Amino acid sequence: MARIDGVAEFSGKISCRPRVVQFVDRNLGARTGGSSEMVGWTHTQKKFFKYMSSGTARVVLANGTLRWSAPKQFNDPFDIQFDMHIEHVDKAKLIADVANDLWLFYSRQSEYEPKNRLGYFVRDMSVKGPRLSEAEFRAAVQKGVTESLYEQQRRLPELHSWVRARLEKALVLCLTEMPSNILMWAHYADCHRGVVLEFSTLEASSWAAARPVSYRERMPLLFDQEQLRQFLSGCAVIDKDRFFLESFLTKSIDWKYEREWRVVWHATKEIDFEDTKFNPQELAGIYFGCRVDKKDCEDLVSLARKLNPEVQAWMGKKSLRTFAVEFDRFK
Repeated sequence: MARIDGVAEFSGKISCRPRVVQFVDRNLGARTGGSSEMVGWTHTQKKFFKYMSSGTARVVLANGTLRWSAPKQFNDPFDIQFDMHIEHVDKAKLIADVANDLWLFYSRQSEYEPKNRLGYFVRDMSVKGPRLSEAEFRAAVQKGVTESLYEQQRRLPELHSWVRARLEKALVLCLTEMPSNILMWAHYADCHRGVVLEFSTLEASSWAAARPVSYRERMPLLFDQEQLRQFLSGCAVIDKDRFFLESFLTKSIDWKYEREWRVVWHATKEIDFEDTKFNPQELAGIYFGCRVDKKDCEDLVSLARKLNPEVQAWMGKKSLRTFAVEFDRFK
């Protein structure tokens, strides 16, 4: 979960609900226009939660906004800030497999559905190109694949720069699926002195298009052996959407406790954050930490119910038998 400090001190521009990033639109079903358009749901989560300090909650509730932040503002320097590589590839086997695949396609011993320029070239050669012997064809393919692999590695820094330039304009809304995680209270809600806000997922909610974060030991690869084989055999295209989605939705296994969900949109220029209006009817509840300053509670409940009179309020307390936080109705 990206930790953003200093929200209470911000007094900048507040925007209406943002346009969700275009490559996420295609994969996550998010809306592509104004707030009246329906978002395609990608999950069954009816509620999401946002941990914060009491001071930040006061700003959020007074303005009716949530902060969408650029990756460079996150507390994890790896978060959406890593490069994908090509690793664990047996080059000799890869070259042999691709040469075999393309020979079977060229000689029409196997059905072939080309997906990229190489695939269409081989198909055209098999129909109207010069006829090559198997030895001639395999030698040409092996030379071409070897050169292609070298060129891919040489141009990898260029690809990384291209991806990073696009990620730098992304803004992310980070949410979670539970309000009772004691580590989350410690890390994001001022050591249990803050609050958690509960948001319902309505038809037009931005987070109807949210996706869960995947937690891994290692960074995702640009290609694995089979993906590279399919691409070099002309049977696949480079899936840029997958690169972006895995960049946005992959974090170290150490963060697994957060159970984070994310929505991403693309700003027209590189900015650090944007505070964006939410629908007051989306605000469903407010949970107070077990160390909260009681004098803040009534003020925050009052602010919340000005947005939505139906907001439910809960007071946290330490469990007497387990390492857990329990909640009673706030009176």
